[in-house]
Amino acid sequence: MALNLKMTILVENTVYKQGLLAEHGLSIYLEFDSKKYLFDSGQGMVLKQNAQDLGIALNELDGLILSHGHYDHTGGVPYLLEKKADLEIYAHPDFQIDRYSMRGKRLTPVSYSGPQIKDFNEIKNLSEIEKGMFLTGEIKNAKNYLNKKYRRKNNSGYKTDDFSDDLSLYFEGKKGLIIILGCSHKGVKNIIKEIIIKSDLNKVDKIIGGMHLMNADKNKLKELSEFFAKINPNEIYPLHCTGKEAASYFRESLGDKVKFAGVGSIIEGEI
Repeated sequence: MALNLKMTILVENTVYKQGLLAEHGLSIYLEFDSKKYLFDSGQGMVLKQNAQDLGIALNELDGLILSHGHYDHTGGVPYLLEKKADLEIYAHPDFQIDRYSMRGKRLTPVSYSGPQIKDFNEIKNLSEIEKGMFLTGEIKNAKNYLNKKYRRKNNSGYKTDDFSDDLSLYFEGKKGLIIILGCSHKGVKNIIKEIIIKSDLNKVDKIIGGMHLMNADKNKLKELSEFFAKINPNEIYPLHCTGKEAASYFRESLGDKVKFAGVGSIIEGEI
C-alpha cells in the first residue's frame, strides 16, 4: 500500500505566505506513516516561529537529519535539543569540524556552532533510516568540482573542504525517486547519478532542495538543464542556494515541471 509523504518547507530563503518568516537556510519537515523527521534546521532564527505558525510540534520529531555542517543548515540544533533532549540526530561525523568560507582575502567561519554532540547516529555509508528512506553516506568527488573558496581546519592548517559530510536523502517512491538535497556541495549531477546507481531505480519523481548554483555560469546551467531533461523527473523544486537566476533558467528550459516554493509550501509524494 502506498504511503503519503508530506514535505513542508519550514525554513527557506523565500516566503509566500503571510505571517511566516524567511532566512538564508533550509529545513524541511517530513511526515509519513506516523513518522516525523526534520531535514536540516536552518540558521535557527525563524525555525521556532514558523513551526508554531504552521502547527508543527518539534518536540514530537522522530529524528533530525543534517545534510552537512554549515551554519545555515545546523543553526537550529540547540533549539531542537531544548525541545527534545533525546532527539535522534543523523549526520556524518565531520559535520562538527571547523569550516570557513574565503570572502575576498578573509576566512569567515561557517561552522556548526552549537553544543558538542557526542551521541548521535554517524552516517558514513548508504543507510536505510526507515523503510524506503535512505541517506546516501559519503558521495564520491566529481572531477574538478570542489569549490576552493571553502576551507576546513585540521592540525596542519587549512585545506580545501572536500565536504565528506555532504549527505542527501532519498525515498524509493511509487513514481520514482524522491531526492532531497541540502546544498549539493558534491555537485547536483554527481549526487543524483550516484543515488540512481545506489537505488537501482532509473525513474526520478522529484528533486527538492539546494543546488548551490548562485554563481554558476550559463554553461553550467545549460549542462544541468540538459541532464535534468535526460533523466526527466516529474517535478523539480530548486530551493535555498540554487539561486533565482538558476531556478528561472531551469523553468524557462524545462517548463512547468520546475516549481517555485518557499516557507510554508507543501510538497506531496507517494512512497
